[in-house]
Amino acid sequence: MHNLDELIDYARQIDDEQKRIEFVMHFFLQTVEYDYAQLVIIGYLMENLTSLIANDDGLPLLQIRPPVFQFADFPLKIGDNIESIKNGFSIHMGVEKGLSHMFDSIVELEKNSNGNINVFKEQLSMFFSQKFANLLTNEEIIHREINYLVDKIIKDLEKPRTVQRKNSEFIVGRLDTSAVLSSYLTDILLKTGSLQLQYDHDYFPPIIGEDGLLKRGVCKDYAKYLVSLLPKIGIEAIEITGTSQLTHAWVAAKINGAYKSIDLTRAIFARDGGKAIPNNQSSKDWLIADFADTFRMQPSRTITAIGVDESGNPISTPHVIDKDNFDMAYLNTIIHERIKSSVETKSKNVFKL
Repeated sequence: MHNLDELIDYARQIDDEQKRIEFVMHFFLQTVEYDYAQLVIIGYLMENLTSLIANDDGLPLLQIRPPVFQFADFPLKIGDNIESIKNGFSIHMGVEKGLSHMFDSIVELEKNSNGNINVFKEQLSMFFSQKFANLLTNEEIIHREINYLVDKIIKDLEKPRTVQRKNSEFIVGRLDTSAVLSSYLTDILLKTGSLQLQYDHDYFPPIIGEDGLLKRGVCKDYAKYLVSLLPKIGIEAIEITGTSQLTHAWVAAKINGAYKSIDLTRAIFARDGGKAIPNNQSSKDWLIADFADTFRMQPSRTITAIGVDESGNPISTPHVIDKDNFDMAYLNTIIHERIKSSVETKSKNVFKL
């Protein structure tokens, strides 16, 4: 397929809905990359991080604040050094130092490199090799993702930062890894947490080509893309949010009258030799599956939200759905109601226009 329109046109020619969606999903299974670099950041850099943990006084240890990338609220003055700027950046973005062993280890690697960027880059590559090896068996993909993440960190370290106060601008030089990693964490927290805010930075954006086809992303990106695409080939679809090992998103699609689980993420993990996927499970098992089978294949899976509201926030289920209380008839009812509500909302918005 050369572009999204061609994919849609070809799919529409397939009468049977099962075969139609199989064609589309197998296309993306063969072509889309998973952003394992972002997964490493989420899974390891945030290993000890939660906005729900409180200290002895009952106050959150982490507070996410709306990002203001102009730093206009900082009490800056001429002569401020890079350390004070870096510390202010980290605190203002709602992320403190010492978040995890991985965070501290990367900061220590930079210190030990004595300012030699090539030494730091080499040490960083060696450090990440073990992290990615814990995720995947596919060495080619591991090598690709290490290069991707190391290059991202190095490039962000080399970018000069402009700090603005009122009507004056001060160039304060380059930040260190502590500030860069804090930026990544805040970006991810704001995108995946309960705060759906508009902000300037997107350090791990989904990649959609000029041809309209999804190229790279994580589970949330896959879900949003498919929920937009599948109705164009005559398949009702809605986003499902929950947990697997981490916060997860996938899709429920109505195929020949029955709602099925569409989990491109898990299918790609199986394709790439993901170590979290048991050897007896394949991409086919996860690409299009009965919901009952998803709980059997992954007992830790839960469903916490179905669909999104007008602001794009997940709509919580009345209670958490897991393997112990799963009831397909009940799930069918919620999905049907949410899809109907979504269609009605879109119709009203179109009418208003």
